[in-house]
Amino acid sequence: MLCLRWKHGINLRVTIALAAIMLAVSAIDLAATTKTESYSNHFIEPPPRLGNSGIPLAALQSGTKNNNISMVSQSPSKPLGKLPFQNPDRKLARSVAYLSISNQKQCTGFLVGERFLVTAYHCILDDAGNVHQPYAFKVFMDYWNQNDMGKISSLVKSIPYQQPELDFVLLELSEPLGAKYGWLELSTEAPKATKGAIKLIQYRRGNSRELSASKQGLVRVGKKTVHYRANTESGSCGAPVFNSEGNMVIAMHHIGAQSYNEGVMAHLILKEIRPWIQQSP
Repeated sequence: MLCLRWKHGINLRVTIALAAIMLAVSAIDLAATTKTESYSNHFIEPPPRLGNSGIPLAALQSGTKNNNISMVSQSPSKPLGKLPFQNPDRKLARSVAYLSISNQKQCTGFLVGERFLVTAYHCILDDAGNVHQPYAFKVFMDYWNQNDMGKISSLVKSIPYQQPELDFVLLELSEPLGAKYGWLELSTEAPKATKGAIKLIQYRRGNSRELSASKQGLVRVGKKTVHYRANTESGSCGAPVFNSEGNMVIAMHHIGAQSYNEGVMAHLILKEIRPWIQQSP
């Protein structure tokens, strides 16, 4: 149900069984009417209700091929490696990392300091729900072209902060990658408007860096999360979601459905990781 990507489909049956157990244990008894719509309990806040032409959110509960949940917007994803070096989106993407975990699954993450990186908490869990040891992670920063991931940029030294409730984690890197690639600025407040433009930089399905943008992508601002339309698939979790100007992270992508995505608001992440990172108040 989650948007990390298993390499070569291994442990798929275990993943499906685990998702089924989680859904059964945390099922919510919703009113049995045709107007009531269910949502995945991996969502932190209920996604928006859909209109008559929308895809029912219940569609994400089961039946998706390979257990990969995806959400498709009207704007296709754009490979960033083909853009000029001085393109603003390409420059922004320099700080977005590809994470390989135990050589089995992949997620996206982004630098928030010289030696610190944020990704989704569920990305660091093994089959049994235990946190992987730091040596299980490999960080790649030069994966611009599909057939060339580049060399490993850094390993993970420690995991100084975990926040399962908001599904994010802070990783300490063995190398000062921020000195070379820069790091992203997190918003200090929640977005003020919906129907605004958003963009998301990710490694969708383990592909090289991609940009997914939507002119009216932001559809809901909740208390802890935002919901938005963008092309996401397995491997997208942990990706930074940017504001309409494209220069500020407003959320971290953590789950995708066939109708909406959900991201954890960046200002809540910033509040908890500020002791470790070098962002001004």
